[in-house]
Amino acid sequence: PATGVLDEGQTRVVVHFEPGLPLADLKARLIVTRLSNLGDVRSVMPAPEDLETAADPDRIELVLLTDVDADTIRAAVNVDGVRDIELAG
Repeated sequence: PATGVLDEGQTRVVVHFEPGLPLADLKARLIVTRLSNLGDVRSVMPAPEDLETAADPDRIELVLLTDVDADTIRAAVNVDGVRDIELAG
């Protein structure tokens, strides 16, 4: 995971997918879209379009600038195939 310092109002969201999840890139795009509705997505690693060929395709990490609570963020990223959700910030 990235170790950069978060600015005020930013939350690091790390989503772990089930290993070998089919269509993980589409799930990642859905998560980015849902989080975009909650605030400003500042970064996405790997980029959703690169998820299929990424070295670690079972996870995606985002930095979100938002004022919503952790439960709202968790609900937005909890799609089929998500194994674990980590929030920091």
